[in-house]
Amino acid sequence: MDKDLKKILTKLFERYTFKLTAEGTIKSVYYIVKDCALIKVENTGDNFDAYLAYVLYQAQTLRADGLIYIFENVVFLGDGNDNVIQSMKAGHIRVEEHPDSSPYLILTYLAATGEREALVGKIEKDPSGKKFIVEQEWAEEISFQEQPGSK
Repeated sequence: MDKDLKKILTKLFERYTFKLTAEGTIKSVYYIVKDCALIKVENTGDNFDAYLAYVLYQAQTLRADGLIYIFENVVFLGDGNDNVIQSMKAGHIRVEEHPDSSPYLILTYLAATGEREALVGKIEKDPSGKKFIVEQEWAEEISFQEQPGSK
């Protein structure tokens, strides 16, 4: 990913960080990337499969450079060669079952070329229950485990 796009995505992530704090939750959303411009694709319904199909159709029609997906999820960070990570990838252990897993705000970038990167920030809560993110980091090696009810 080039520097300009990385800057744009970092600013987008920061906007969603503030939104998370203000509203308490983030509704999952896709953006289409075309020539370093971001096109938000609103999800107006409850059918995630239909939403995703629409996003993919629009991305193909526009010949998009990539897709961005912003969402909250439970994450376990570790080395890709770690036995626990391998067990998670194989589906033997669910991410949320690991005692070191935590909720995160995640921005994933999926390039048309196959490149994948994610900007992640651990979600903390203050004593009143208000969510916030202290720091964020880019991860270049990412894998996903589908969660029941994530659609």
